[in-house]
This record gives sequence, structure tokens and C-alpha cells, in this order.
Amino acid sequence: MTRFTSILHRAAATVAACAAVLAPVAVADAAEGEKLTEASPYNFTYFNGGVLYEIGPVGHDGAGLDYYCIQQDKNTNYTVGAATTMQDSLNARKAAVLISRYPHTEVKQDVTHAAIAVILHDFFDTSTGPQGWPSSRASLKKRYPQIFTRVDELLAEADALTPAKLNTKLSYDEGRRNGDVTVSIDNARGAPVSGIGYTLTLDGPAVFADGSRTWRGVSSDKAAVIRWVSTGDGDVRVSGSAKAPSVDVITSSQRLVRVGEGQAKAFDGIRFPAKKTFTPTIRTVTTPTLIEAGVRVTDAVAVGMAGPDDVWPRGETLTVDGWYFDGLNADAVTRRIERHDGERADDFVKRVATTLGHQPVATARLSFDAPGEQTAVARDADGDYHATATSGFGTWLWAARRDRQHGSMGEYLAQDIVTAIVDGTETNVTRRDTVEVRSEAHEHTAHIGSQLMDTIWVSGFPDDHGSWKGDETIGVGADEEHAQVSVWWAGDGDGGDDEQWRPAGDKQPQPDEHHRLIGVWDYAAVNGELRVGGGAPDAHGEPVDIVAEEPGWYVFVWNFAGDDRVAPAASSYADSWERVRVHAEPEPALTLTTQVDHAKVKVGEPFHDVATVHGNVPEGAVVVFEAYEAVDEDAQPGRNRLLLSGARQPLDPTLETQQATSDEARSPTAGLVYWKATLLSLDGDILATHEIGAPGEVVEVVEEPPASSRAQPKEQHTRNPRPALAATGASAAAPLTVTCILCAAAGVAAIRMRHDAKWPPRKH
Repeated sequence: MTRFTSILHRAAATVAACAAVLAPVAVADAAEGEKLTEASPYNFTYFNGGVLYEIGPVGHDGAGLDYYCIQQDKNTNYTVGAATTMQDSLNARKAAVLISRYPHTEVKQDVTHAAIAVILHDFFDTSTGPQGWPSSRASLKKRYPQIFTRVDELLAEADALTPAKLNTKLSYDEGRRNGDVTVSIDNARGAPVSGIGYTLTLDGPAVFADGSRTWRGVSSDKAAVIRWVSTGDGDVRVSGSAKAPSVDVITSSQRLVRVGEGQAKAFDGIRFPAKKTFTPTIRTVTTPTLIEAGVRVTDAVAVGMAGPDDVWPRGETLTVDGWYFDGLNADAVTRRIERHDGERADDFVKRVATTLGHQPVATARLSFDAPGEQTAVARDADGDYHATATSGFGTWLWAARRDRQHGSMGEYLAQDIVTAIVDGTETNVTRRDTVEVRSEAHEHTAHIGSQLMDTIWVSGFPDDHGSWKGDETIGVGADEEHAQVSVWWAGDGDGGDDEQWRPAGDKQPQPDEHHRLIGVWDYAAVNGELRVGGGAPDAHGEPVDIVAEEPGWYVFVWNFAGDDRVAPAASSYADSWERVRVHAEPEPALTLTTQVDHAKVKVGEPFHDVATVHGNVPEGAVVVFEAYEAVDEDAQPGRNRLLLSGARQPLDPTLETQQATSDEARSPTAGLVYWKATLLSLDGDILATHEIGAPGEVVEVVEEPPASSRAQPKEQHTRNPRPALAATGASAAAPLTVTCILCAAAGVAAIRMRHDAKWPPRKH
């Protein structure tokens, strides 16, 4: 507004039309001291206090910028002084929007520029008194009320076009792995304002969809949605700014305003935690916990996520690998092996194998495209892996390995995911069904008053059996520490014929007048040899003495009830090696003496065993010959397979002394061949026998022809110095008693041999 003292010297005002602010306003500042071009008169003049005024722009500079007065009580000299940016306010922004929207024109009777001048005075003019703005405004409104109608219209326009709020909002998709930043530049009524340039910046592990950390845009009539993607885990800060419209204040003879270059105004910052990595959990439960030998090994594997922020990467598949270790003892499954920080799964598996002393026997692989549960089947080079009799305790280790993933899944794993080991829920046990018991009574015939004794050889228990105390987490109960040995009597009971009560069947009988349980004793349920009777102690250290008190059959039965690690096992009640026939008086002596026909032969040469029987044998008696495959000198005799099995040679009951010769045997390999001969009755009762490898019962097989002829060498291949021949008696005797006591070391093999033979069947 220009104040004049004479009607002849009026100054005209021009107005600038406002364009939408699409970017920071680019202007060339007028040089200080530049004279403005006066605005053309618009005929909007009025008197106030005897002074004539015009309303409208003062003028414009060489850059075309319009200048308006905001100091009513001063005259203008049209000279541009120093320019400063007016402090940001909503009114300053509105003023800049209106000045820019309506640049100076010369349309007569158009009140727009006059109305803008009024608005600028209303916003910024602080003059008072007779020549101040409030007084002048009242005079102007009387003269041109239409200007004030336009003022209201322009203010409404300014409200709609002026940015009042800079808003940003964050949203997540797939947890914190990606999402959107929503940008809205709104007016005072909350409606979007178009044409405002803005810039967003991401600081932290995230980028915009185009891979950049800076995004530039221009506001529109709708909020802008800008995609972001996490590049790692950590805090991300979203910052940004927009160019708010501004006005410059010009120092002159009176204060003037013009549109400014705009001021950068910051959005409210947003800080949020971003997460790219995916932390799956692997939870497994072996199914079942107790398995039998020969059963396929499986595992139930469930994959989930560690927390609510974990979201399965869209379209990606997780591959998990499992390693199955078995053959572990009780001590191994109570050991916890900790994974080192950052240790790769492959390295951990190797370290676990070294610590346990066992390599994985099988592996498994599963693929998950979402959380869930699957059943894994252990596999080895031959296909599905089945538990064996020696599997013992087994346990699984599972891992999701970064470098074994397909697609982009590896990028989402911060490190290999590995399950704990040894984990109770991941551990099973294979129940052994291979316990074997082989035994031999020291005498198979005796008389009333005799001490009855038995030697029992047990194999097939886990080496640490008896040490496992059970574990509820694993679900495997404690070992049963003891087996029992029972001794039964069977007979007529009234002095009649005991033959009809000969033991039969595998199971122990029910007690009655013809079957009586003499006693039951505990013995450790472990592998090895145990002695029953003759004062030898039981598992509790108590001596056991078993005396034959009446005629009949006395039978030793070994029995193990079973536990979670070992299946029940028992010797047969009908085992002829485990029974003693007790007579009222001593029986006539019956002896068996054996001698091989060659002490040394070459590979492939024939050889035989020869038995000499002294005494009256019953009708149907036979000698059974057995020879074991050649073994090294240090090997335990009788634990290997048979070379000659169950060859029977009948005997003549009318002869007092007679010989029986075995079938021909040949060994395809060098080593020591051990013989055993047994004198059996027609009913399978053992009348006489000897231990495996007794003197005269070993043949040395060599690669080269033997140096000697068929004559017996002076020194036999035996473990201890013995008499020249193997001999045993059926009744009296001391030779049998001594021989049977010595047979303990070889008894296990003897029973195995009898298992393969075709004469009286035995249950192992």
C-alpha cells in the first residue's frame, strides 16, 4: 500500500498470480538499491484522514517478482533494500502461496490483487493510529466492500493450497523385513496439498525399493506410499524434509514483502527396528523312544520361528539336515556338547563325532516352505537305516545350514541354526534281543548227596549294562541289574521211575508233586561267566550250595526279565546241558577218550577225530563230533562257526570198549581246528563229554605240508599242559569233574556249536 499526499502523484500496485509450488521456488534476488517498476493504477483508491491511498501491489522488480506493502503509515520510495526471510508461520506460507498464485496483471476492476494486499496487511502490518492499518482498513471496506468478499475467497483458497502439516507413517510387511513409508503433506484441514517437493532419507539397515537410501518426490492429492526393504538387522531412522512456501521481508522506506525461495521444513523423524534375518527353530522328538533291532529309525521334526518378529520369507524353502549317531553308551547320552559361538554346523558335527567317539551312521534331509512338522527317515548308503543289535543309545543332531539353502533363503539366515546335543527328547535306545546264555552242568549224572554245580556264559548285554539309572527326559527306564538262576527238581517222588518226568519244553514248569523249585538266586545281568553252586557267591555275596537230596532230574534255568535296553531272555528248561540225572546210588563208570588222527595237516588235507568209549552204553547211544573252523592261536576256542556239525556215530550197547571215528573234515584255511566229542543217550541225555580244545583234540592246519607223519607229535597246541588224551567219565568221576570245571573258558563256543547242530534243540 502506498500513501500519498496528492491525488496527482498516485502509485499503482500490481499483483502476482500464484502457481502451484512444485519445487523450491527459484528466484533471482533484486539487487539492493534497485528501483521497482511501479504497478499500474487499478482505480482502487480511497481516502482516510484526508489522505488518498491505493490498494494493491507496490510494484515488481526486474525478475518479475511482485512487492506488497505491509507498513501502512509509511510512504514507499520504490527502492529495494536488504532482504530477510520472514520467520516461518502458517500466515507466511499462505502469503507466499497467494503472491505466487496471482502474479501482477492489468485487468481493471479485478479486485484479486487488492484483496491480496488486504490479506498481507492483515497478516503482517503492525501500524496503528490515524494513519495505521486498522483505520485505513475500515475506510477501504466502506469504499470497496467487494474487495473484502474476495479476501474471504482467497483465504479459503490459501487454506486449501498451503501445506500446514508434514506427515510420515511407517508400516511393516513380513514382520520387519520390509514395508512402506507413507508421506502426506496436508493443509490445515488435513487434506493433501499437491505440488510440494520433498526428500526422504533412510539411515540404517534398509533401502528404498530402487536400492537407494534417498527418495525424492512431489506431493499429490493422495498420500505417497514408498516401499522400503531391510538389508539387515538393527535400528533404521527415516528423516525427510519439504520446501515450505516463504516470503521475504524487504527493508525500504516502508516494509515490503515478496515471495521467497521456500524454507526446508523437516518431517517428524521415525525410528524403527528393521529385521532381515530369519531365525527358525528346529524342534525334534525321536519316535519312538524305544525301538527294536531291525526297525527303521525315524524322527519327528518341527520347524517354527523364534519369536513374533520372525516371519517366513515369502516364497522361500528352508532345508534342514539331520545326523544320526548310535552305538552310544549310557555315559555318552548324559553328556552335553555345547556349540561354540558362530561355529558352523559342519564343524560342530565333526567335533560332536570326535567327542562321542562315533561317526554318524545315517543322515536325513527335509524341506519346509512354511512352519510345520514332518517325519524324517534315517538313511545310509544302502537306503533306509535300520537299528541293529549293537545300536544302543542313538541321538539326532539337526541343522539349517546357510550355505546349503536354495534360492535366497541363505541370505535370511544370520548363521547356521543347530539343535542341542545330547538332547533327551532327541535320544532313543534300541532294545537288544541278542542276549545268549550258554551253560553246562559240571556233571550230568550224579547220586544223592552230590554237590551240583553249573557254569553259565552270558553274552549280548551292552558292555555298560547295569550302570544306566534311567532318565525321564529320554523316557528310558533304569537297567534291571540282576538275572535269576533257578534250580528245579523233577521226578516221581515216591521212588518210582523218574524217566517219565524228563524235563521238556522251554518254559519253567508250575510247581506240583513232580516239580519243585529248589531255589532262586540273583546274579549280575552282565556279560561273562558265572558259577552257580559249590559255594560260589551270588550277586549279593552269599555262597550258594546245591545238594542232591533225592533221585530225579535237577535243572538249572537262567532267566532275565528284561528292561528298556534289553529284551527278556532265558535258557530252556529242556536244555540237556543244563540238567543232571541224580540216582540213588553211584552209576557204573562210563568214560569217553578222544584223539585226533593228525595233529598237523596242510590246508585241504583230510583229518578225523577218534573217540574211545569205556563202559556199557545204553541202547541208541551215539557219539557226536563237532569241529570248529580254523582260528589263530590267540583266539578263544569255540566262538566261531562250525567246520563239521553234529556228525553222529552209533555205538554198540553190547561192547564194553569201542571206538567211533568222525566224518572226514578238511580246512580251507590255516590255523587251529578245535574238536569236541559228546556221548549222548537215545533221549539226548549227556552221558560224557569234554571241554573244547582238550589235549589231543586240536589240529594245526598249515599252508605247507606238515613236517611229521600221522604220528602224534610230542607237544600239543593247547593253552595249558594237560594229560595226553581227553577223557571223561559218566559216574565217578573225578576226570569229568575236573574237565567240566576247566571247560568254563571254552563253554560259550561250545554252546554256539550246539546251537548250530541238529541234536537236542536248545533255546538261546
